[in-house]
Amino acid sequence: MGPAHKHRFLVIDDTVSEDMEQTTQLMAQLQNDLFPSAAFRRWLALVTQLIVKGYRGQARRLRPGLDYTLATADSCRSILDATLCFATSADSKGVEAWESDEVGGYECYMAQDPQEDPAVYNAAVTEEDGALLTISAGSNVLSLVLRDEEVMKFTKYVSSLAPGSRWDVAFEYELSPEESE
Repeated sequence: MGPAHKHRFLVIDDTVSEDMEQTTQLMAQLQNDLFPSAAFRRWLALVTQLIVKGYRGQARRLRPGLDYTLATADSCRSILDATLCFATSADSKGVEAWESDEVGGYECYMAQDPQEDPAVYNAAVTEEDGALLTISAGSNVLSLVLRDEEVMKFTKYVSSLAPGSRWDVAFEYELSPEESE
């Protein structure tokens, strides 16, 4: 999935067949059945006390040494991000690598600076300078983040030293106009 100046990762094709590998079938089921379902949106409303109106999202695979997303922000509305992450690793050493954020693959939320290029991430950014939240890649981790229109989000480049791929189902839920205010 491109364009390369914004992001690069693999997505699940809508035409998933039964001869696909089990991981692909599971991710497609999450993308096509669970996250867009009315039941899941009702659960989100119960947990967050927010009414979701519309949604968009996809199942993604970010491969070691290849994939990333660059910082983007919605300029005119608040969004509820729901991301279910599966960071693969063969052992506890791999789990520690993901949790340390040294191999990338983490999601970062940062304040928008009109004088800086949002696509350029400064690793030395502190909370005072704009990094608001960092969510490490983990296995079977659901994160819910309410993001204002001035907040940018990106997934850090997955290093070639990563113990495996970062798989996730990342959906953005549009809030009703009353909720956005």
